[in-house]
Amino acid sequence: MERMERMERMERMERMERVGGGDIIKVSEEEAYKPGIAPAKERGGGSFERCVVACTPTHAFGDAMRSFIENQINMPRKQWIYEVIEGTREQDNVLLDSPDMVFLPDTHALNDGKTINWLAVIKDRSLRSLRDLRGRHVKMLRRVRLMCTEYILANTSWKRHNIMAYIHYLPSVFQLHIHFCAPYGSYTTLDVFKVHPLDTVIGNLDMDGDYYRKATLSTVVVGNAALLGVYGLNVVRNDYRNVESHEVDPIQWRAIQG
Repeated sequence: MERMERMERMERMERMERVGGGDIIKVSEEEAYKPGIAPAKERGGGSFERCVVACTPTHAFGDAMRSFIENQINMPRKQWIYEVIEGTREQDNVLLDSPDMVFLPDTHALNDGKTINWLAVIKDRSLRSLRDLRGRHVKMLRRVRLMCTEYILANTSWKRHNIMAYIHYLPSVFQLHIHFCAPYGSYTTLDVFKVHPLDTVIGNLDMDGDYYRKATLSTVVVGNAALLGVYGLNVVRNDYRNVESHEVDPIQWRAIQG
């Protein structure tokens, strides 16, 4: 049974398409976990180096990163997240709507009754990523954690210890959003450097309200020439400006099965 489930998961991952710069990148589970150069394939052949980078405050708040983020925010395919906040998209799928956030099923989630995923989109437009969080946001983060967790507990059979909440850095879309998943570990980004558990984020901000302004954060960049340029690196073999993770325009939201 475990082998069959793994095979099914691999098939799902092999069908996952990463869209960016007009090119479609397909990454299998086996490829995604390989260290060094992972052969992320594109239609014409080729591969991309998986670069672990140390994102210092100088990188995070420098002109090059600001320019990159502004470019990302203005992309037409990134507008879906702002439409969700404004209430012009996915209204039939919204599960919770508060002054802090909109909570709804996650993009491209499995949501097969065994694994369920959600997304809490923060409404404050000044919060683009983890880097924008300060000590004054802790109360908001706790409210979001409580509301979303209580919803999951009330509407599924999962227990509190089954629920994982985390933030990606760098994100694929620059409006702060929090991923919720049950059971723990069943559906997360394949690059562990990008996962920042919500409890850890809150703890860091409790310790130092400017933590994410000061901290150097390791992250992973794959095949994104514009982003690699922020770190003074070059993309290997091919130059695709916006090869990203699976968090792209949500073509279809899937309903949660209890």
